[in-house]
Amino acid sequence: MKEGGVAMRSKGGICLVFCLAAACAAAAQTHTAAAQKDRTLKDYVTGKALPWGWPQVMSAGFAIREIDALDVQCDESWCGLETKSGYDAYRAGMKAKMLAAIGTFPARTPLNARTVAAYRRDGYSIEKVVFESMPGVYVTANLFLPASAGPHPAVVMSCGHSREGKDYPVYLRACVIAVKRGFAALMFDPHHQGERHTPARPSSTRAHTQ
Repeated sequence: MKEGGVAMRSKGGICLVFCLAAACAAAAQTHTAAAQKDRTLKDYVTGKALPWGWPQVMSAGFAIREIDALDVQCDESWCGLETKSGYDAYRAGMKAKMLAAIGTFPARTPLNARTVAAYRRDGYSIEKVVFESMPGVYVTANLFLPASAGPHPAVVMSCGHSREGKDYPVYLRACVIAVKRGFAALMFDPHHQGERHTPARPSSTRAHTQ
């Protein structure tokens, strides 16, 4: 009886442990569901929502659905522009939202831009330029200029995540398309891409997140 009693108590203890574990898991799941209900996309972007089950939420497609909805909203707003005044108001609103998300820009400083080489192509030219985005921070870029007399509308072309930066063929093709349509196009190397790659440092997107 004594041994049997010990065995019974042991089994009872194990059952109690499992019951407590299940109760804790259920409570945590309930807490997670309640907390997730009140979260917004901003919470996920800023990291506030990450401590509680974020892989499950992300895999469920929450962020993707929110971003897709914002893309549709953006397309509808853009396609609905019909007047210059409407465009000016749209641009001002988008700029205000961007600054609210990333913060204000630093004070303007001299760019000290210089051209280090130039190449002529059919209907346009390419200038290799270097400028300082901030004092002592050098940026390498390609400037595509139409052969026709200016002034020309200008666009800044942003790179994706390629290691080659501004010299990646897809990005070069985008600049050629722009310049052949009469735009002056500037394509620059982001940090740790293209000519701004730092040896022994991660390249492309890994450098942006470390």
